[in-house]
Amino acid sequence: MKVYRTKIPTPNQSRSKQRPNIPNVPKPSRRILAYSAIAGVIVIVGAVWGLTLLSDLSLFWDSIHGGAAAAQDTRHIVGAPNLYSLSPFTNKTKISIAGNGEPGAVVTIYRAGQKVADQLVGNDSQFVFNNISLKSGENVFTAKQSIDTSESPESSDVSTTLDTNPPKLSVDKPSDGSGSKTQYVFVSGKADVNSYVLVGDHQAVVGVDGSFNGVVQLQNGDNKVTISATDEAGNKTTVTRSVNYSP
Repeated sequence: MKVYRTKIPTPNQSRSKQRPNIPNVPKPSRRILAYSAIAGVIVIVGAVWGLTLLSDLSLFWDSIHGGAAAAQDTRHIVGAPNLYSLSPFTNKTKISIAGNGEPGAVVTIYRAGQKVADQLVGNDSQFVFNNISLKSGENVFTAKQSIDTSESPESSDVSTTLDTNPPKLSVDKPSDGSGSKTQYVFVSGKADVNSYVLVGDHQAVVGVDGSFNGVVQLQNGDNKVTISATDEAGNKTTVTRSVNYSP
């Protein structure tokens, strides 16, 4: 009887037979690796430089247009002139209005939005409008200044009130043509509120209702006692009383 023996492969032999056939690929040389590294660096540097160039070009473009716009805005910005304050009340029908602005600018005065007059600002930045006619009552003025085609905003307003009417003044005591046996005579009466009242040479105290009083020293014989009231506009009313002093 014939016996057959079967050869069983060892584990190492089994694995070696099952391993795929991998071709032998040659390794790149050091020169190729160096060239590849240099090429990569060049690509990166080029990309960074390109971005920087684009950024610089963008900034340059903005500076051109932004600078031109800023220069244009600066060229067209004109500040408002300044008007000096006026007396709140006046009895003069014509006044002067002064102020300051930009040298060489044309200043225009307005009243209630209507043009009144214009003139050039001097090299000292000052201007004065003379003989400006007033209307009865409150007069409110503003101003603008212009350089070439650029005009400033409107200035702050100034105002004055034209009042040519004399204040009211009545004298209760003493009566005209009266006599006195005392050297001092009591004076009383009534005037417009806010009036400045003089009894003789002395200022009288004026109440909130316009009433006033004062005392005048008399000389022997006939005396003229003068009482005057002056309002805020400078209008004046005078009353005279004759008083005879006989001690």
